[in-house]
Amino acid sequence: QQARQQAAFALGTTPAAYLAWDGVQRARCTAEAALAAHRGPSAAKRRTLTRDVVLLSLLTHQPPDRVGVTRLLRLGHTCKRTGPQTFELDLSQPGAHKTSAAFGPTVTTIPPAVAAWLATWVELAAIPEGGYLFHAAGDPTTPHTEAAWTKLVKATFRRTSGVALAPKDLRSAFVGFLQAGAHSDAALKAAAAAMRHSSQTQRSHAYDKERCDRHEQGLSRSRPSALSRVT
Repeated sequence: QQARQQAAFALGTTPAAYLAWDGVQRARCTAEAALAAHRGPSAAKRRTLTRDVVLLSLLTHQPPDRVGVTRLLRLGHTCKRTGPQTFELDLSQPGAHKTSAAFGPTVTTIPPAVAAWLATWVELAAIPEGGYLFHAAGDPTTPHTEAAWTKLVKATFRRTSGVALAPKDLRSAFVGFLQAGAHSDAALKAAAAAMRHSSQTQRSHAYDKERCDRHEQGLSRSRPSALSRVT
């Protein structure tokens, strides 16, 4: 299990369909530009473009949350209005997410930039109280299955970046961004908590730059050079 966790966040073992965090941000900007440039009469097209922006804003404007949290956002339940264009993420109920038992109940303010798009989406998609923000076609009472959610996220990234990035790989891209930059261990630990990672993952190389650096240095010393392999 530890090996799988480390492999999931190792910078040298990226999946085939992968975007670095700067590419992820460019995908969101592309979605916003496409919506701003839309002038056609098609309501369905505007709805799709708006959904792309809302989805990418939720996934990329902050450290990516657990996949199930975003997939199951529900108006008036986990996503509560606090004003005309303000919302809060309410995960105070038991079992609200995979590691809720470890993290306990939380209620956090959704960033204003994301909340403004959420308000637009709720009105445009006519999501009723109790409806899921991202739902099966024509039925706001039914959320996407895990497979359908993965398909939707991958299709959105494919349209906006050319890469079909899966939601689970989005979290890896953010961790890679943190490791590659001049971020302190305190910042990495704060990011781990924001992403609701398990305590075991928080203690792994992914969130400890000194351990990660020592680990990489040890690997580089143990690997034979290209010349020695040839000889």
